[in-house]
Order: sequence, then structure tokens, then C-alpha cells
Amino acid sequence: IKHFSTGDGGMLVCRTPRDHLRAKRLRWFGIDKELRQRLNYNFSPSNREICMNMDEPGFKLHMNDVQAAMGLVGLSHSDGTLLHRIVISNTYRRCLSGLIPFISGGSEWLFCVLLEDRDKGKMDKLKERGIECDLVHLRNDIFTPFGSKRQKLPNMNYIESRYLYLPIHINMSHEDAAFISKELIKLI
Repeated sequence: IKHFSTGDGGMLVCRTPRDHLRAKRLRWFGIDKELRQRLNYNFSPSNREICMNMDEPGFKLHMNDVQAAMGLVGLSHSDGTLLHRIVISNTYRRCLSGLIPFISGGSEWLFCVLLEDRDKGKMDKLKERGIECDLVHLRNDIFTPFGSKRQKLPNMNYIESRYLYLPIHINMSHEDAAFISKELIKLI
């Protein structure tokens, strides 16, 4: 799914120097590691980092050097990866335009089609033909932190029984996307 991997975690691009400093603090429990060094690791009641005072509670999101190296290598290939995904998306758009509604764009992370009667075996039929496809995400409002109840969300309520994500990744070819499109069209 990802354009490239860092193993675990991810990369963050900050818009301002202030955001950058805050992100550096928050990535490791909210502890300012640079301040820690300036204090020569001398803070009470213990010299353990976790005992250092913090202005804002943070997380444990920092990466190690191996993860950072993986991310930097992936980043060096990201333009080509994105271009490849754009080619796949454009193939889907060209093949499906006027026949099957779709939602796509942005980072070309996913390619979503809207199918009438999706739940009547269409996903299984595609999988039987060797085509990976799935829902990827479910609506948030059905989960406990968001109320565990379907809300009156007209757009989500409309697409919930229709959306299906088609494969889009670096191991696909333009021909694969054309084949998938043809197989999908056979189902409508």
C-alpha cells in the first residue's frame, strides 16, 4: 500500500521550523533531547531521560538509524514510484471512464470504484480471477471511539455499500490495470 516503507513508523514533513522542533520533541515522549544534552544529562531526581520534565506529553515514535536509512532510500525512488502509480491510475481512468464511477487522485495511494450491488459476490469473483481487491477501510463512526453508531453522513452512507479498492502498486504493469478493468467491466 505504501509508496515506500521505513519498516515501522513513517516520515514527517514539517511546514515550519516551529513544527519541526515540536515534532522532534513529541516523537520521544515529549522529551527535548537537545535540552537534555545541553543539561549534560544532569536532571533530577534521576538522570534517566524519562524523568526529565516536559512541556507537552508525546509519544514513542522515533525511528532508529536502520529505519531512517530505509526511508531515505525509499524517498530517493519516490518520484519514480509516484509516476508509476499515476500511469496505473490513468489506465484505470481511461478504461473505466463512463462505465464505472471511481474516486481517485492525490498521492495515487488507492484507486476506488463504486459498484452497484458490490456485496453480491463481485469482490469474490474478482479474487477468483486473481485480482486483489478489498474495502481497505471501514467507516469510522461504527467504531467505539466514534460512537459505535452509523451517523447521518450522506456521502458515506451512499458509498458504503458500493466502494471497492482496486490494486495499485509498483509490481503492477499498465497491462495488469487494463486486464483488471476489463474483468471488472464484465461484472456490471
